[in-house]
Amino acid sequence: MTTLVQDAHWTALAACGAGKLAPDALFVEGAAQREARAVCTACPVRLACLADALDNRMDFGVWGGMTERERRALLRRHPQVPSWRKMFEAAMEKDFLTLAERKSGIILRFNLDAALRGDFKSRQDGLAIQRRNGIINGNEWRERENMNPLSEEDGGEDYWVESGVTVVGAEPGTPGGPPAPQPPKPAPAPAKVKTCEQWM
Repeated sequence: MTTLVQDAHWTALAACGAGKLAPDALFVEGAAQREARAVCTACPVRLACLADALDNRMDFGVWGGMTERERRALLRRHPQVPSWRKMFEAAMEKDFLTLAERKSGIILRFNLDAALRGDFKSRQDGLAIQRRNGIINGNEWRERENMNPLSEEDGGEDYWVESGVTVVGAEPGTPGGPPAPQPPKPAPAPAKVKTCEQWM
């Protein structure tokens, strides 16, 4: 499956990136473009590259397996497309998901941000720390992992702060600080004790 991402990090995984080809190998003319396009055939980020080139109106070179002439023709035929990345994602959802899956809220987002931030466990541990300390809410966590948001009733917009945590140097009575000192409780009134005479 071709991977589609939403930022510039896709270049690190490109078949032409990181010194694999001469810098000008994809900026050729005529018959040499066929060879340049062959590099894109098995590239894992081909659609990300093409979406980036189309969204940013790249004028020169082979991007995502298309020459500048092919990209210009595509842009002329579809001037109404505001985001090619989103259009590719929607097309993939239509092709890969059933109608029932789409109605149940399953989405496809090809985003390598998460993969480039570390392995799944490390990423989740880091997000859990941010969540427990009130830095992010549930929906911010889910957005970073390309998941659908939770409703407010389900706590999607709530920020948490662990109880029992004391921040060193925090003022008493402030969030994260030790509890404010309580005024001393008044001494209890002495209990009434009956003397022996009162019992008689």
